Amino acid sequence: MIREVLDMLTEALRAEGERNVYTAFDALPEEHKGRFFTVIGIREMDIARPVYSPGNVYIPFTAQAEIRLLAPESAGSAALLDHFTGCTEPALEDMSDMRCRLTDLTMKQDSSLGRLVLCAGFEVSGLSIRERSVP
Repeated sequence: MIREVLDMLTEALRAEGERNVYTAFDALPEEHKGRFFTVIGIREMDIARPVYSPGNVYIPFTAQAEIRLLAPESAGSAALLDHFTGCTEPALEDMSDMRCRLTDLTMKQDSSLGRLVLCAGFEVSGLSIRERSVP
């Protein structure tokens, strides 16, 4: 279920033209990810009781997603915020299969990476639909 949510978020960002979108589980070294890149992770996830119909299983979920935009320190915080408000945030707000709500937004300088990091927390909720297998 976590992989499904990560894939939906990744697809939404890529559909809006985001390049260099990775999940927190990607093993690609940072130097190969590009000048600006986005990392998506899930902080926590709640899965509600499934609802069964004759042909499908409906599984409601709520997750706390963390989306981190990373840029070189030389890019400046204004460029990072512009990228977030112009591309990342609209892509998530326009998702039709999940509801996304911005819950927190912080920006910091990570001297160990030599990058600016914009961290956005989103509450994501939706319904996973699985076909019910009948023996």
